[in-house]
Formats: sequence, C-alpha cells, structure tokens
Amino acid sequence: LSLRGRSARAPAPFFCTHSACCRLVAGRSMGGAMATRSEGLAMSSPAAFLQPLPSATAHPAPPRGGWAAPSATGRNMVPQAEASMEVFPLVAACAAAVVVGAGRAQRTGRARGSNTVALRAEAVRSPAAVQQPPLLVAAAVVGEKTKSAKVLEPASRVLQRLFLEGPKVDRKTFSINCWYESPDTTTSQRDKVHDYFQTRPTRNIDRVCDGKQKAGCTWTQLDGRRGASFIRMDQDGKVTFIREIMEPAAAFKFKENNLATMKPVTSLLVGLDGLQSTIEGWLGSKDTARRESPKPKFGLEKPKTRRASDVVVYLWEEAMYAEDRPVDRVLAEFSDELVYEDLTYVDEVWPRNKEALEMYEKENRENMPKDMRFVLDDVTDGDKAACAMWHTEFGGSRSPRGITFYGVDAKGQVDYGRVVYDLSF
Repeated sequence: LSLRGRSARAPAPFFCTHSACCRLVAGRSMGGAMATRSEGLAMSSPAAFLQPLPSATAHPAPPRGGWAAPSATGRNMVPQAEASMEVFPLVAACAAAVVVGAGRAQRTGRARGSNTVALRAEAVRSPAAVQQPPLLVAAAVVGEKTKSAKVLEPASRVLQRLFLEGPKVDRKTFSINCWYESPDTTTSQRDKVHDYFQTRPTRNIDRVCDGKQKAGCTWTQLDGRRGASFIRMDQDGKVTFIREIMEPAAAFKFKENNLATMKPVTSLLVGLDGLQSTIEGWLGSKDTARRESPKPKFGLEKPKTRRASDVVVYLWEEAMYAEDRPVDRVLAEFSDELVYEDLTYVDEVWPRNKEALEMYEKENRENMPKDMRFVLDDVTDGDKAACAMWHTEFGGSRSPRGITFYGVDAKGQVDYGRVVYDLSF
C-alpha cells in the first residue's frame, strides 16, 4: 500500500489490528464505509475487513503534520509528505506480516476441514463472540461470500417422488411431526407416516400442480379408483402435512344433485339447529356469528392475478359469496371448454361445458341450506394449477372435508377441475 499521494481504491483485503499504523490506515482508507462493527472487527458485505473500534486507545495521535481529510467518496487518502516518510516503513513491515499470516490461515483452514466451516458460521452469526485471531475470523467471513444457499426441492417434485417411490420413500422425507389424514387413516409422527407408506396402495399421478411450498395432484389407483392429494412442506423442505381422499364406491355415488337427495337429512339438521338456537337464546349464549350468511372476504371484483392460486382464492372467498350475481361471477372464471369431475357423482352427470356447470351451480344453491358454508382451509402456490383444501360448516359440524384440484389455461381460466370428498370425513 503506497501512501505517497496514490489513490487507495483497491485496499488490501485484511489489515492487521495489532499495529497502530495499519489500524490507522484501515480506518482512514475505508472512509467509514464499514457497515457492521464488533470487537476488533469491522465488516461489510460482500468483503470483510479488519478495523479497530473508534476508541481513544484504538487510534494513536495523528503523526506530525496530520492527515488530510478523506475525499468525498471516502476511498482516497492523501497524506502529507512528512507523515508518509514516517509511516511507510511500518506499513511495509505489516503488509509482509499479513501476507505470511494469510498463507498460514489458508493452510490451517484446509487442514482443519469442518472446523473452518463451523468457524465461518459462527463468525457470520456473531463475530465478536469468536475467540480466534482476527485474521482467521475475517477469512471465515469472506469465505461466506462464496457459500451457495441450500436449494430446497419444490413441493411438486417431492409429491411426485412420494408416488413414484412408494414403500421405498426415504424416512427423512417427512418432518418429525408430520400429519397424515384420509377417511380411512389418520396418523402422525415421522415413523408412523413412513410405516403407512409401506402398505399404502399404489397410485399413479394424473395431474400435478406446480407448487413450491404446497402441492396437490389427482391420481388413479391400480384398482381404478380415483382421488386427490394435498401436501404441505415446512421451512426445511420436509413434508409436514398430507391429506388424501378417494372417490366413494360406485354403489354410493349420486345420480342427481346430492344436496337435493340429502334434503330430508339437512332439513332435520336445520330443525335441530333452530331448536339449539332457541335454547341458546334463553340461556343468553346464542352464537349469531355462526348463523350469519357468509359474505365475501374483501369484496374483490376479479382475481388479483391470473395465477391459478389467485383464481382459486377468488372463487372460494369472493365469487362464491358475492351478493350480486354469484353464479355469473363463478362462471366467468371458467373456460368454455372445461371438464369438472365431481367424484361423488356418476361420471355421466359431470359438467363438461360451461352450460352444464351453470346448471350444476344453480342446483347446488337452490338446495343448499341457508347457513351452510364452504370454508377454504389452504391452497397451493401454483401458477398453472392449484389445489384447494376445504371443509363444510353446517349445523355446528365441520364435515365433510375435501380437496378440489384446478387447472387453468393460457388465459388463466379454469379448464379442468376435480372435487372429491367423503361424507364421513
């Protein structure tokens, strides 16, 4: 480092903190650009440099003749001639020591292996707490610059791997407190969920959404029965939640509107719910919020974007409960060429175009009890497809629970749907 009027635009990466001259040079040449200060250290990203704390003991008195003020950029240092003649020999000696020390630290880092990695992590987290020579600490922090972040596997790929590997899936794919639920089985904890996958029926994916933290898919079992799945990942890329639902047996499928078929049952439940409301009124504990008609959540006129996830949220939280033309708002988000598979019905009555879907929606609303509501529990974060996880609230119950898969076309309109639920779930 030359002090004879030259610009210090490319300072040496490390300054020795044990020499007063280099400490002064470090403080001046950095021009106060350091972002983070700690005991004996000053670091900025992406590089790290050593600099003493601004205290009375850290900086000796300026040399005879004083130092000129730094330039506006804070990176140039122009000392006076007398000071340069006195400081230059010390700077040269310290520069040689830094070179030798850097080589020694590099060799030591290679020899220590994992210890250097641990030191790096500790130095980045809390430089002041690391009881190591400042040069080695700075080298560890600089090494952090080239450390690449861990790339987590997208949920859509993890979901496909679960189906492909089946019984061979790695136990570590699941989080420690993983939860699995379906109408047939509900279990928790990593070992139990992994054990269930050893006997789970083989299922082949038909469609899968492109979610990153959450994903869903439609599938067909080897015996021909169909269904849908929903998974959620944690921050470490482990599967923490799974819901799977399969279509009912053919003998239990509806051939006409299911709400119309179940109207005697729902009417009885409405009567019992009214009796409960009367009793609660007498006792002064009436739950009016539960019996209010559902309303749009934000009052949006259209989805925020044409991403599949935003379209699904709009359908479930806005269009479905719109006070003005709810059916028209729902139909506006569907393509003219669509297939909507409601697996609780026989295949012949599925809506296969927008006109059939309009009839399907109107029949549902005509036969739906006034205080029945469909609640969106979660939705995957897909762009081209999304999967919704939901439940129904009616008469004080939160059943059935279901899954609906949505695929969108290039315009962001739904061109495919599959809904599956089990009345006992």
